[in-house]
Amino acid sequence: MVAQKKPCEDGLTPACFAAHPEWAKQVFAFRLLNAVAPFALSRALPRLPLSIYILFPPDWTPGDLLPDSVIVDTSVIFPTDWRPGDPLPEGVIVPEGFTWPQDWKPGDPLPEGVIVDTSVIFPADWKLGDPLPVGILPNPAIYPNIPSTGAIAPIYIAIWEPGPNIHPGRISPPIGETWFSEPFNDLTTNSWIDNSVPTGQVSIVNGWCSFYGNDSGAIARIYRDHPSAFPENWSYYGKIEVENADSFFTSEFYTGTYHVGLRLLGTDTAALISGRNSQSVTLDDFTGEWHEWRIEVIGNSANLYQDNDKIIENFTLEADTNNPGRMNLDARGICQYYYDYLKMTEP
Repeated sequence: MVAQKKPCEDGLTPACFAAHPEWAKQVFAFRLLNAVAPFALSRALPRLPLSIYILFPPDWTPGDLLPDSVIVDTSVIFPTDWRPGDPLPEGVIVPEGFTWPQDWKPGDPLPEGVIVDTSVIFPADWKLGDPLPVGILPNPAIYPNIPSTGAIAPIYIAIWEPGPNIHPGRISPPIGETWFSEPFNDLTTNSWIDNSVPTGQVSIVNGWCSFYGNDSGAIARIYRDHPSAFPENWSYYGKIEVENADSFFTSEFYTGTYHVGLRLLGTDTAALISGRNSQSVTLDDFTGEWHEWRIEVIGNSANLYQDNDKIIENFTLEADTNNPGRMNLDARGICQYYYDYLKMTEP
């Protein structure tokens, strides 16, 4: 019995538009916007869940071939020390008579003809709209400006329909003079040092800094030492998305006088930390959402903001003269975080 071909299997054909008109319009509008929007603009726009609308045809199910809109991150699927001739990871299928290129290494694209069995890579209960499995990413040749579960917004809005108002009536406070800025286009311009353990990985993915860990002992960590002293009063701004977290993610700073940091615990708790002191607050679940976090340091105390809402006030900092100028970003355990930018300002 020959399986019936699915209407969107060959892309945005007349048959696809006829069978799934709303999905096809979404995909067409998004591809057009992705092609013309400048990267510096599109990377900072709000994102909407992507997988159900863009990456997969609406009738795709695990077991089908991967569409061209997604790729396999072989650095995740293959062990880091895998070499041609070693046993293949579960779910990787090669054609009969295939010889694996001897210069291939994990992280390279799959060789031509090699496929993955999506019924192995995807959980049995996976459905359209669920997060992508680890190791499955948007194809940067088609969608260069997005990470694994987001999209430029709006993708498609009916004519005259107003767009989303993310924070109605809220006016952001003015930002002071910026004395350090990291847009995470790379990790070399500002001399970040990777201090991860093997099961943790820090990398630049589509203009975001990705912190990934694949077991409970993973540490994905980078740090840098700022060459000049911190001001007495200063603020940290960091835009972060939590995709998955079973432990915590810390952004911490050593001024030469005090130590202070933001710690995100799980997917609904934020804390200020300083030495042995900490103060936490439970929030709405922030999985899959971008939030701007701000630490405001005034003398020996700090306030914490989430999207300009003050959530911790007058937290006392503990004196610490170690590692003056150190900036440390540290993810632990099974996790996936994205960092869009980090900046430091003074009033």
